[in-house]
Amino acid sequence: MTKKLTLSLIIILLLSCNRIKEKRNISGNWYSSSSEKLENSTIDYAEIFIKNDTIHICSEYMLRMFPRKMILKNDSLFFESKSDSNFVGNILKKTKNSFDLGINNENKRTYYKMENFKTLENLVNGEITEKKYYSEFIKRMNNRYEKLGIEN
Repeated sequence: MTKKLTLSLIIILLLSCNRIKEKRNISGNWYSSSSEKLENSTIDYAEIFIKNDTIHICSEYMLRMFPRKMILKNDSLFFESKSDSNFVGNILKKTKNSFDLGINNENKRTYYKMENFKTLENLVNGEITEKKYYSEFIKRMNNRYEKLGIEN
C-alpha cells in the first residue's frame, strides 16, 4: 500500500513539474493595443519582434531594442516584472496566435501574432527600409483605431 501511494505521489509530482518546465516559445512578430482611447489620445499600439534574447519594439513614439532579461519595471508595454530577469515568467497564457503578458489576469497585455510581410523583423533584417516599415506601421495602427471606432 505504501509503495503504491509513494509511486502515485511521485507520478503526480513529475506531471506537475513537467507542466511548470513547459518551454514557451514566443519568437516572432506580435502586435498589441489598448482596447480604448487613452488620456493622451492614443491607443498604445505597439508591434514587437522577439528573437533570441532581444526584443525590438515599435510603438507610436519609439523604436528601441533591449535584451529580454532587462525588462523595465514599469514599462507600459510589459507591465511590472514578476522577476527582475525573467521575461518568459511573465507570460500568463499562450496560444498558437496570442500570449498574455503581465503580473496577473487583471494587469496584463495581450499580444497577437502578426501575419504581414512588412514587419519589424523585415526591418531588423534589412529586407525593407525604415520608411516602408513606418508607412505600413501607421496603416496598421490606423486600422486598429478604425476597428475600435476611435477617431484619430
